[in-house]
Parts: sequence; C-alpha cells; structure tokens
Amino acid sequence: MRLRFSAAKLHFVASAAQGGRLRVSMDGGAAQEIEVKWPTLYTLLDGETYGEHLLPFEAKMPGLSLFSATFG
Repeated sequence: MRLRFSAAKLHFVASAAQGGRLRVSMDGGAAQEIEVKWPTLYTLLDGETYGEHLLPFEAKMPGLSLFSATFG
C-alpha cells in the first residue's frame, strides 16, 4: 500500500494476530521495519516540520489489521 499525506507526524493503530514486521520507506529513504503484534499505536513518522510525504509500506504477515491513522 502507498499513502500520500501532508503532516509532521503519522501514527497507526494496528495489530497482527501472529505478529510480524511492517516494512516502511518514507519518501524513498532507507526502509525501516516496525514490529507489529498487539493492538496499539505505532509511530511511523515523528517529525517537527509539516510536509508532503509518500509512505509505501509492505507487510508479509497473515492477519494484519489497520484500524486507524492519525496525523499531526
């Protein structure tokens, strides 16, 4: 999935029944992996300055659920 947004911060509420890694690459930069398991808030971007961003992410885990996204 790819997400284009304008913000300084991006948070997701997500869970994965068996756990796994969500691979994200903000604006074409180096990929990061975020461990997703319990339903909780995960921070994907924690910047200071608002800007337009492109966030492609990839998950190769069964049962990934994304419940909401918040921007700041």
